[in-house]
Amino acid sequence: MLEFGWPLGFDREFEECGNTKITKNHSGARDFAKDIDKYIKKEVGYGAVLGPFASNPFNDHLVMSPLNSVPKANSEERRVIMDLSFPKDVSVELKHDLLWWSEFLEIYNLQEWTEPDEYMASDACLVGCGGVSNGQFFHCAFPDFIVQQNLHINALELLSIIVCLKLCGQKGRNICIQCDNMVSIQVINQGKSRSRFLQACLREICFICAIKECELRAIHIDGIDNRLPDMLSRWRLSDIYPIQFYSSIEDRNVQHINVDSNFFQILLQLVNLVYLLFKKGLKRCNPHSVRAALPIAPSILLKIREESDFDDVNSYTYWCIFLFAFYLICRKSNLVGTVDDSSKCLHREDISVFKDYLLVEFHWSKTIQFGERVLEIPIIKNLSSPLCAFITFKAMCIKFPVAASSPAVLVLPSREIKPVSYNMLQTF
Repeated sequence: MLEFGWPLGFDREFEECGNTKITKNHSGARDFAKDIDKYIKKEVGYGAVLGPFASNPFNDHLVMSPLNSVPKANSEERRVIMDLSFPKDVSVELKHDLLWWSEFLEIYNLQEWTEPDEYMASDACLVGCGGVSNGQFFHCAFPDFIVQQNLHINALELLSIIVCLKLCGQKGRNICIQCDNMVSIQVINQGKSRSRFLQACLREICFICAIKECELRAIHIDGIDNRLPDMLSRWRLSDIYPIQFYSSIEDRNVQHINVDSNFFQILLQLVNLVYLLFKKGLKRCNPHSVRAALPIAPSILLKIREESDFDDVNSYTYWCIFLFAFYLICRKSNLVGTVDDSSKCLHREDISVFKDYLLVEFHWSKTIQFGERVLEIPIIKNLSSPLCAFITFKAMCIKFPVAASSPAVLVLPSREIKPVSYNMLQTF
């Protein structure tokens, strides 16, 4: 940044620091000078801001970016903003969108769209992607320039949808894409994202659909229902995935689509190396800590126990869930199911009670989606600890005696016993 400044999307002539045309701060900064002074003093203390300077400290021209401020939610303090897009007439994203339209309108031919008449499904892992559509399938490994970026799985899932559309999308069709990544579904259906990379992917998806004159809708499916694309995305990780794939399709007539080695070069512009490296540099240099939920620790569990009202039978259930999550180091989705589907959650028959321990069996998880193995984890009885999951589970079973095939954790919200769902646990 010290060498090149902030060149991304900036095409105005540079203005020298000290020019007679002075850039003023926005009114949100001028009207709240004390907040601005407090912010600058704090940032200088962190070493994140240098100055003040009486003159330009660099041997080159500068562009002065004005400050602004906005009120923080539920607070009297204000958040200070540096307007890096100033003095451009339009933002970087708006400029990209205008370029998109200027190129697209030259080749667009408006047609009426009806209900979707073609279904696709795609999936991605950290090293590859795959998809199926109308008797066709593809699988390919991500090239090095994508793998080396350590992109989030949300970005890779959206990239796989781009590949699927480019390979299988037919002109004039109305396409429904099935995906097990909720973020990708929301980005496509809402048409926006706060992530610059996902927004760039969305712009590419819109362009593909526009030039192919097709409509795209996305629906979410569970990972266990997205087995074929999942096998295809992991094709090169193990010989078992090709075997499972061909066994699943049996004798159906399907066609394999080869992916050219140069295919991903068209996506190179989405993986903007300068931007990503700049973000990594900021992350290393930024002294501020990111707000994140604290991990569950014994001290937190003890506070939860103190706040629990065990005169309410439902408290036994939620206390048991917290202890199981702690000792088993598992996800919420391993313990409870959704309102519509409780097949993946823990059941009473999955928990065996022995003299000195519990034995918990997991038949489904993020890494066991096809029932290829069973994960067994013991929980030792410790009567001297207030965090004894053994005693808590037995107490919950006394409060809620149910059949072995029933979900493991239940509550009594009104007059009818119900299994704890994912949403119920989230809002507890």
